[in-house]
Amino acid sequence: MTRITRDEIYAARGIGIMLVVFGHLGVTSESAFAVNVYLFHMPFFFFLGGMTLRPDKGLRSLLIHDGQALVLYTVFRAGLLASVSLALIALIGVTLRTTSPVDWRTWLVYPFTQQSNHVALFVVGWFMTALFATRVTTYLIIRLLGPRAAFFAALALGWAGMTLGPKLFAAHQAVSSLALSQIAVGTFFALAGYLSQRRAWPGGRHGLLPIALGLYLALIVLIPLFALPPTLSMAFASYDGGFFGHSIVAFLGIGLVIALARILVKMPLLQRIGMESRAVMTWHLTIAVLVTATFASLGRLPMSDVSTFVVIEPNTYWPLYLALGTAIPVSLAFLGDRLGGPLASRIARGLSNASRQSDDGRVASAKRSASLRSALASFASRAVKHPAEGLIERKVRKSR
Repeated sequence: MTRITRDEIYAARGIGIMLVVFGHLGVTSESAFAVNVYLFHMPFFFFLGGMTLRPDKGLRSLLIHDGQALVLYTVFRAGLLASVSLALIALIGVTLRTTSPVDWRTWLVYPFTQQSNHVALFVVGWFMTALFATRVTTYLIIRLLGPRAAFFAALALGWAGMTLGPKLFAAHQAVSSLALSQIAVGTFFALAGYLSQRRAWPGGRHGLLPIALGLYLALIVLIPLFALPPTLSMAFASYDGGFFGHSIVAFLGIGLVIALARILVKMPLLQRIGMESRAVMTWHLTIAVLVTATFASLGRLPMSDVSTFVVIEPNTYWPLYLALGTAIPVSLAFLGDRLGGPLASRIARGLSNASRQSDDGRVASAKRSASLRSALASFASRAVKHPAEGLIERKVRKSR
């Protein structure tokens, strides 16, 4: 029994984000051994958001860090995503159903509200902002109520988010009711993740193999037993199976991902994918559109069918989409780090040298000014003397 390490968290993120990409490919299977990843891949990321939360650093630190890493990241990347989608797809004669990238609403509003105008923007926007709000809510509950009361608060929020939230959203179809459901459910899993961060987990790569297999078999049995729907997404507040069934299946899936991460933690590529999970989340749908558009340009698919959620023969080509949807964002992020790091270092060194030279110049100028002031003061003291002193000096010179 050991605590989860940082490398294992990165590996878990890598597995989780690949499940997200896989879920968005529309792969269907009638096999009895197939598991619907929509039942746990989003709860897993909220759980991990609570597991990595550090309330001792303060609310201001959390707001600044998550605001930059999630909200501002989403605003910039989502707008860039819209621009790239429009520009590249337009080159082959396809017009996506989307808004103009120069419209400020594309950057600041539509990523969070417009499911229909540009699906990729909404998929990125709802998750990043819900994760931000969830971590802040989780922090406040822990600080105000303490860990023990937070357990009961988590249960109440989970129940309300999965039962009352969908009814409210179905009645009004309002973004506010959808957001409340997302945040409530996300906080439920985030609080569970926080409460588990100080707990020991089963360890040993070989000892975890039967545990992972048991969790997988439990998912296969319980999903049809609870009669959970074939598709589920927190993005649309759909919990037809009820609070109990969805919670049990989600926690089984979370445990399965963490067990697999602890088994596969020695794989550097998996850790790298986990480190760049935000980039994969942001760009994988645009990459899927480009792959589909390439097939369309080759005559394998009608041009009119190219959109953000249409992939060609998903049951056949899903390995290609999965590979490119993860490899390209990770590669671009890696190159950005490798190229941006030295450039930033050079700029920093240049600014440091310029600052140092400026400081040296100011010191030299100050020394010159001090020397000049001293010389002027000496000259003035000799030129303006008391008359009696001048008379005494003259008498002394005559006597000599």
